[in-house]
Amino acid sequence: MSRHRGRQQRHSHSARGPELALVFLRTMLIWATTVKLPTGEWLLDDNPLRGVKFPREPNPRRPVATFDRFERVRQASRQLADQAGSARERDRWRRLELALVLAEGTGRRIGSIRRLRWSDIGFDPPSILWRAEFDKRRREQRVPMPEALAAEIKTARARLAAVGDD
Repeated sequence: MSRHRGRQQRHSHSARGPELALVFLRTMLIWATTVKLPTGEWLLDDNPLRGVKFPREPNPRRPVATFDRFERVRQASRQLADQAGSARERDRWRRLELALVLAEGTGRRIGSIRRLRWSDIGFDPPSILWRAEFDKRRREQRVPMPEALAAEIKTARARLAAVGDD
C-alpha cells in the first residue's frame, strides 16, 4: 500500500501480470532476432530466453456463462435472424444459434464446433464425430448425443436448408 494525500490506497495487481510481462519480453526478443541494423548486423544474434520454460497457472479461472445468459443470447440471435435484410445475413445468425446450442449441449470448444460437417452428425443413433485434426487432444471420438440435441440440430439444418456437407 502507498500513502497518497493522507489516504491509503491498495494497488491491485493481476495474478497474470508477471506471466504477461514475460510473454511480452519473449515476443520482443524474438522480434529483435529478425531485425538488422544499418551496418548489416543483427540487432540480437540469439534469443537469450530460447528454451526457457515460463511459469503457467495450472488451474486458470475461466468465465462460465449461466444458462439464463445462453437463453438470452440465443433469443437475441433469433431476433437478429428475423430482422436480417438478406438471406446470407439471416443464415449467419442461424449458424451462430446452432453453434451456441452445440457448445451448450456438448461442452466442446468453438474451434471444434466450427469445423463440424453435416456428415459428422449421425441421427441413428444420435452421435457426433469429433475429428482428430480439430480436437485439442488430437483424438477422434464418436460421442452419443441426447435426443433433444439431435432434434435441435435437425430443426437448425432444416432452417438453414443445408444440403450435403455445406
